[in-house]
Amino acid sequence: MDYLASMYIDNEMNLDEKRRFVERVRTDHAFCALTLSLLEQEKLLREPLVPSETVLEIKRHPPLRSVLFRLFRPIAYAAAGFAAAMLLFLTHPGDPEALKGSRRFVLFEPAADR
Repeated sequence: MDYLASMYIDNEMNLDEKRRFVERVRTDHAFCALTLSLLEQEKLLREPLVPSETVLEIKRHPPLRSVLFRLFRPIAYAAAGFAAAMLLFLTHPGDPEALKGSRRFVLFEPAADR
């Protein structure tokens, strides 16, 4: 019986087989109830799992790693800028006039005679 109902639901019967099926459903009440329950199951199987209105409401949260990158990226840029400013400040020669003049270079070598 399940086989006939399945064939009817899946539209795998020719017109004569469908006619015999409907006649049997009309006369056999147990078969009719079984066929109706199978039709209800088929209806449930063909419905979408999630209603389309609900799909629009589902929001995926970004992964934690992505959130952390977005939070710490400005801090990293600020730290890099600060480090570059400090590097320029510490390596800047200062007053160019102070660099002019003579310099004395001393090399200590005990074996040298001059």
